[in-house]
Amino acid sequence: KDRVNMAAPSPDGARILCALADGTARLLSVATGDLQGTLHGHSDWVISAAFSHDGALALTASRDRSAKVFDAWSCACKQTLGGHYGWVWSAVFSPDHCSVLTGSADGTARLFSIETGKCVRTFQRHGGPVRSVALSPDGGRVLTACDDCTAKVFSASSGRLEHTLTGHIGPLWSAVFSSDGSRALTASSDGTARLFDVETGECEHMYEGHADMVFTAAFSPAPG
Repeated sequence: KDRVNMAAPSPDGARILCALADGTARLLSVATGDLQGTLHGHSDWVISAAFSHDGALALTASRDRSAKVFDAWSCACKQTLGGHYGWVWSAVFSPDHCSVLTGSADGTARLFSIETGKCVRTFQRHGGPVRSVALSPDGGRVLTACDDCTAKVFSASSGRLEHTLTGHIGPLWSAVFSSDGSRALTASSDGTARLFDVETGECEHMYEGHADMVFTAAFSPAPG
């Protein structure tokens, strides 16, 4: 029950948000390790957790098919985002903190309004569970990582599929944008990571050498 499924640092590095199998998320002090608060409300595992870019909000995704937005200081639940028909594997804030993007085992990604809790757009055409989602830094594009061995790039405003990123031979666990939004980095159970040009959908580089699955992809911070 105390299994930690994910841990995310706050933007200032002072706190850690842990997603737990007991249906809660916990806020911990990095300096002392002390518990600063507990986020309640899910009825099943919390799979992922994230802070907003200003650290004021916290976001959780759960096996109970929902995501929740919390005040990161008071731990009060501000919004519940429902409508998926499967586990919610991943959830991220939009750059303007007005929306949340979710990825689910039902094979869709969804964009929700935090103010209303309503789904404003659904991103389909996946051949399996969507394990990871990301929004480009300008909020204009959606990136999904799927069990069907592909990642997909969509227009966030229209929902139009722009590119399917192919080449992996195993399910994808993670996909992220570079800081300028021009590249996508993917991580796969085939033991490789791949770098793609977002404008063309072409693979620019494959990173090999892992002895097993690659679960997470990340870019180094932009210079300056």
